[in-house]
Amino acid sequence: MEGQNNNATTSAIREKLWAAKLFVKIEVPEHYISSEQPKPIYKVLFRNTYLEFHYESVNELFKPYTIGSEMWFGFDEKPLHWHVPFGVLVDTYHGVDPKLPIELSAHYRTPPFEKIICNNVKLGDVPANAYPLIGLKTTKDHFNHSLKEATQIRYGSTNAIMRDTKAEEYDQIFEVIKSDYMEKYEKIFNKIWFNPKHKMKAMPLRVFIKNYENIIQKSVAVADEEGKENTLGDSLKKIFPKIKFHWDEAEENERKFQVISHGVLLEPEYPISFLADTFYSLDGFVYISLYCED
Repeated sequence: MEGQNNNATTSAIREKLWAAKLFVKIEVPEHYISSEQPKPIYKVLFRNTYLEFHYESVNELFKPYTIGSEMWFGFDEKPLHWHVPFGVLVDTYHGVDPKLPIELSAHYRTPPFEKIICNNVKLGDVPANAYPLIGLKTTKDHFNHSLKEATQIRYGSTNAIMRDTKAEEYDQIFEVIKSDYMEKYEKIFNKIWFNPKHKMKAMPLRVFIKNYENIIQKSVAVADEEGKENTLGDSLKKIFPKIKFHWDEAEENERKFQVISHGVLLEPEYPISFLADTFYSLDGFVYISLYCED
């Protein structure tokens, strides 16, 4: 009965996290404008969405007013990844209590591919007018690769995908989330993520730190060698021994980082198994943002 209650609790929390949305204001900086300044676009975006999904609708409205090349999104001049859940970017650069609306800039100059496009796409390899297609293809390729990586970390193998999931179902996952068919997504994904044939060994973790370009990826063991369950606080201290977190005591003027996932300020006593089963994103990774005021 206790296990059933725990499952119901994590399911309810997960449903609430995935329903979370952010109010966004999108504008074009005036130096890209060729005529009159277009009105801002206001959108309500799911935290789990990817910016690539909104490229066409935004570009269609702004393009007639602009000069320059293809559009890309930024927080001011900070280019934003296409292949990372939008909520992770907000947590990383705005913290746990962002001012709304979140302000996005639509830039019209050569996109900084080395920063916002994964899979080593080179500028010279990009045909004219092909950027939207390549951006979406890259996002899909990255998502599928991430899901396999996350499954490998969780179980120690990808058998839950390669053997236990139909190929056509796996191929559908990205298109399903692009269309916001979350009920269908969960039906397919849960066969992988809560597969009774496999035991969870570790939590797939990706950490973003404000003003740090690289993504830190780790496999965090669910339990230690003696079988004692690992917690978030102990695990993060091993990964970042010199960083002070919001739950730590610190000297005056010493920087402390908020530890955030899905807009929630996490606590050090959270078990790794709870985070892995509750706070994962659509690709299976648990994304944590470390935010500190400049």
